[in-house]
Amino acid sequence: MDIEEILLCPVPEDPRIPGTPVGRVGSVGLAKLTRRVPTMGAVLSYEGRQAYVDGRPVEHAVLAEALLRAVVAAANRLWGDLWVAPLVAVTRLGQRVRKLLARAVSGSGSR
Repeated sequence: MDIEEILLCPVPEDPRIPGTPVGRVGSVGLAKLTRRVPTMGAVLSYEGRQAYVDGRPVEHAVLAEALLRAVVAAANRLWGDLWVAPLVAVTRLGQRVRKLLARAVSGSGSR
């Protein structure tokens, strides 16, 4: 089971959801079009480094690509498409992560 789509957005806290809610998974396309915070879709949350979808633990590999696309989309909305180089300089990200971010940014317009 690979997760196809993640939208990083505010999600009300729910005692049944472990960790900190960070967004929604799944059917979030309409929310992107209307630019409204989605109220449907599974909740993505994190407790430490462990991801949960609707309270169920999920391996990072299952959501890694979708999460990268969501982070790139959120960063592009905030800072435009010129944020990768400053982020790399400040955080000293490794070459592998730098290439992954650059590829994700260059492909984010087609998603």
